Amino acid sequence: MTGDHGAAVAAAAAALQVGEAEAARRQLATLVAEAPADGEAWYWWAAAQDTLGREATAIPAYREALRLGTTHDVEAHAFLASSLEKTWRPQEALSHIERALASRPDDALFLTIMGNVAAALGHRERAWDAYRRAAAADPPVGLAWHHWAQWLGANGHWDEASAAFDRAWDLGYRG
Repeated sequence: MTGDHGAAVAAAAAALQVGEAEAARRQLATLVAEAPADGEAWYWWAAAQDTLGREATAIPAYREALRLGTTHDVEAHAFLASSLEKTWRPQEALSHIERALASRPDDALFLTIMGNVAAALGHRERAWDAYRRAAAADPPVGLAWHHWAQWLGANGHWDEASAAFDRAWDLGYRG
């Protein structure tokens, strides 16, 4: 791979990170086709697909990024787990989110994904613990508070759920 290719991947990743997901996805699709052995391009292409809600494409792309190697392997495992959980494969997702959390046990987003996976598997105590830890993480993440609120509400803790939804809103979560 050339320096130009690496710079193009970095530019597309930057576009994705500022909200230009569709433009980044198109550019990264070209970069993956041009250099199919580039794990970084595969990772960012997966992330773009994931951002656009295209889990069916994101899942094999994350797997390819992990197979080829990427500097974002921890994130790739976590986001692969999220995509697998969203597509009704929580058992498969579990090993990926556990691997990500082994590297970053206090990451609020990873803990939120673990809560989602554990809840999908019916592991109430593990979901409770993951959501609680995600909501208590520093810095606080609105998404974590939102999922914590949903879990609380689904389990009959109405007052706590309401307060958690308010906290998510205060942190800027508008999902």
